[in-house]
Amino acid sequence: MKKEMKKRTLTILIVLCVAVAIAACVFLYMQINNMLLEKELTTPQAPVQTEAVDGNISEPATEPTTELPTTQPTTETTTKAPPPATQKPSQPKPSGDNNYSANLAAKIAKLNGKGKKIYLTFDDGPSSLTPKFLDVLDKYNVKATFFVIGKGTIHKYLPMIVERGHTIGLHTYSHNYKYIYASEDNFFKDLDEISKLVEEKTGVVSKVIRFPGGSSNKTSSFNPGIMTKLTGMVQEKGYTYFDWNCTNGDGTSNDLSVNQIINTAVDTALKVSGDLVMLMHDAGAKKTTLEALPKIIEIFRDAGYTFAPIVPETVPVHHTLTN
Repeated sequence: MKKEMKKRTLTILIVLCVAVAIAACVFLYMQINNMLLEKELTTPQAPVQTEAVDGNISEPATEPTTELPTTQPTTETTTKAPPPATQKPSQPKPSGDNNYSANLAAKIAKLNGKGKKIYLTFDDGPSSLTPKFLDVLDKYNVKATFFVIGKGTIHKYLPMIVERGHTIGLHTYSHNYKYIYASEDNFFKDLDEISKLVEEKTGVVSKVIRFPGGSSNKTSSFNPGIMTKLTGMVQEKGYTYFDWNCTNGDGTSNDLSVNQIINTAVDTALKVSGDLVMLMHDAGAKKTTLEALPKIIEIFRDAGYTFAPIVPETVPVHHTLTN
């Protein structure tokens, strides 16, 4: 009898021990799981890429020119349906300002513009920001060059550019690569259209031009040899074409920070030993270009550069032709 009682007691103890062990394991598992879940919820997630102002995701240019073809807004790109209720809001794209600020002062110190000129050029306008760009230039008594297009731009600002003492250049009417680089006839029809618009609005017959994408653009490669033909023909017709040898980088994205724009301007300028022709863009989405402009002017002014507008007699900067 005693043996059975001992056996039963031992069995009960074993069962209790097993139950306690199982309970302890379950409790420990739940604690570890909760800790992992809490860590996951508090760990910062990778930012979601945001859309550019014009509704299109900006991607880096595949060409060395840094200029992107201009696309006109459509109802599909400007009107967006409200996001589903379950969709998480986009997080802002990181600016990378810290990385771009660290060595800026040291790089600026290397600039030496004594006896050199800098030509600030703005492509793709006029836009809603044109008056503000002009106000900044007026504040610093700087004259620049605006390579304008016709399609999708604000024509009423064309006279303002000329009245403020800036050069107005031609950048084709449509800025449509596939059309203008399909044939010589297409290019000159488009160039003639912007020329007539500029003359009608300003009274200026401009002979200064810039090819969309620059003379080195690779987008025209669908028509072999077209850039070699066009660069020769425009000069035969009395035009002077200008590329660029430095840039603020705003042709690659609408989302660059002010510091990124300033650093790119300084970085690319340091690679040039002579006068600078700087590529920038005048478009409604280029708000950080506008914000960076005063600092860019101050940096290059303090480095000894003289600001000037492009005129037909200006020694042109030409890229190496790739087509």
